[in-house]
Amino acid sequence: MNESEKQSPIIVVDDDAAMRKLLQRHLELAGYCVTAFEDARTALESIRALRGGMVVADWSMPEMDGLQLLQAVREMEEEHILGNVYFILLTAHNTKEEVITGLEAGANDYLIKPYHKGELMARVGVGQRVLGLQDDILRHSLQLQKANAQMAVLARELEHLANTDVLTQLPNRRSLFEQLEKSWALAEKEGRPLSCILLDIDRFKKINDTHGHAAGDTVLKAVAALIRRHARRPEWCGRLGGEEFVLFFPGLGL
Repeated sequence: MNESEKQSPIIVVDDDAAMRKLLQRHLELAGYCVTAFEDARTALESIRALRGGMVVADWSMPEMDGLQLLQAVREMEEEHILGNVYFILLTAHNTKEEVITGLEAGANDYLIKPYHKGELMARVGVGQRVLGLQDDILRHSLQLQKANAQMAVLARELEHLANTDVLTQLPNRRSLFEQLEKSWALAEKEGRPLSCILLDIDRFKKINDTHGHAAGDTVLKAVAALIRRHARRPEWCGRLGGEEFVLFFPGLGL
């Protein structure tokens, strides 16, 4: 991608036909993609469609002047209708007070008419670099958000692995005791019963010895599925180890 392809589009707004055409010519000869408008209201629709870029607008125009256009653009930015817009106010006003008014209204820069071509190119170049930096920041921010989302998913997966028995997909011994401690503390605090069932599979060693460990694993999975179906909540059961399982029932007596 060459440098011109990275440049943001420029919208020129001036009701003076000669000035408008001169601005457009200077910018296009410098390699910029320029769209020129006679009135601010029509230009505003084009700015909305572009969703960002650079605007060079005359201050003094009938119906909607450059300052009103600037304020409309900044309002759309606040509402996230637009991306970043670098706004250069073109004005015959050269007093400090008027320049300050334009900048306080949200202009990024200003250019006093009659302008010098070199100054125009320099100020537009600064604006293009600012827009490029803003785009880079936005891109890096989106990449960071994506990375954070992936890390959050990975963290949840790691937490699941740390708390889950690989074979049966029931809570493992570590998770089981954490949940039991919480339930025990709550039962004591509220004065409520807590029932617990410890069970194992009869003659499990014989199953492994006779039919092999793959068959034993199948039995463990089947028993785990049965336990999971009868547990009041998924975390209120688990594999203690080997062929031993636990179910507990907060709030229920024997």
